[in-house]
Amino acid sequence: MRTVIINTYRNMFKSIKRNLTIFLNMVICTLAIFILLQNFYFLKDRHDEYFKSGKVASNYNIWFEDMDDYGIYTSDCFNKTSMYYVGQEVLKELESDPGVILYSASSFECPLGDFIDGPDLSPYANVDDIFGDLKIEQLYISLHAQDAFQLKCASGRLLEEKDYGIDRTEPVPAILGYNYQEVYKVGDIIHMKNDHYDDKAIVVGFLEKYSSLNLWNHIISLDTVMVMAGSFPRESEENEFYEKSSANEFRSVYEPSIYVKDEKLDLQKLMNSITAKNGFYTLSVDPTDGVEITETKGISEKNVMLIAIMTAVTGIICLITLGMVLYNRALEDLSTNCIYLLCGVPLWKINASIILEMLIWAALSCVPAIVISQLEYKEFLVSPILLFAFAAIVSFIALIPTLRVLKKVNLDMFVRDRIIV
Repeated sequence: MRTVIINTYRNMFKSIKRNLTIFLNMVICTLAIFILLQNFYFLKDRHDEYFKSGKVASNYNIWFEDMDDYGIYTSDCFNKTSMYYVGQEVLKELESDPGVILYSASSFECPLGDFIDGPDLSPYANVDDIFGDLKIEQLYISLHAQDAFQLKCASGRLLEEKDYGIDRTEPVPAILGYNYQEVYKVGDIIHMKNDHYDDKAIVVGFLEKYSSLNLWNHIISLDTVMVMAGSFPRESEENEFYEKSSANEFRSVYEPSIYVKDEKLDLQKLMNSITAKNGFYTLSVDPTDGVEITETKGISEKNVMLIAIMTAVTGIICLITLGMVLYNRALEDLSTNCIYLLCGVPLWKINASIILEMLIWAALSCVPAIVISQLEYKEFLVSPILLFAFAAIVSFIALIPTLRVLKKVNLDMFVRDRIIV
């Protein structure tokens, strides 16, 4: 062991210039590997944090990037300015895209006391948080909202296009939550009446059990919800102008939600291209049932790939340079190593001293990476052991030519050359 340590010490301090070249090559190679791994683990950590729900969003809400624009656009809609018609073009272009579906949905709670001529609905009512009144929850949806929410019926049918835009005298088609099967059946009439309205709805189906909505990380059960094809009850004509609702009519870009068929679609990028093309206000989309896919993810993946390619190129160059330096050193030290062999020092000890030396250089080459990590990144995501392992692998590969030279040492030839001299 003493021979190994002495020879290692001699190799490390015999030629400072040569050893500095070895050290710099090791540092460059290790830094290249460190940058790759650090960026990979950093992006992976952010990816796992962002996608912790494990679900990519399918449903989005539309918002104005600048809320002052919302006030201006409200005036545009009221006065039917040119910007209002630009907004209609934005909606048409969105609707024409095969990858998205526009829909609308809004909830409302009706007083339990306004339900007349029907069964007792108190077991299905919610308690008002402010006044303590009992109310029945309703959900008004457009036709395509059923696809967005993936609604299915246990009995009866879903809403159809004919259910929208019906005359004021006809009852509003409704799908009831699964629990309502205890008191209603398909074809029953739901009657609501007070001083402001007198309206009816007809039951066309019942949702499957445990139907629900995933909204803002909350699961909302639909088992006790009435799903309507438009607002219900409708105000009396003498109290408010009644406007028929179509299956997919959106008068304002601020009203519809968006269902994305392809989870890989960057919806914000699509929205930006449409608004820029039409010269409309900047709109943003917020996911309501998961996390948003953006082009940042793709750019990050491409950056990691580019860094990986640069690391491979840098590593190969450093590996070749390091291998050549060690090979030339082995040729220069051939006489010394032959004398060691003639003195009875086994070849494995000479090889062990060279390997030990390179392991020391590999460990030292990790120091700059650790320092940079603490100063710039404030954290070390890459395990020092993993970084050292990569540096050690590079060292072993670079040592292959050197070990082959030592393995082919011919002592007879060496002695003969010395005698002749």
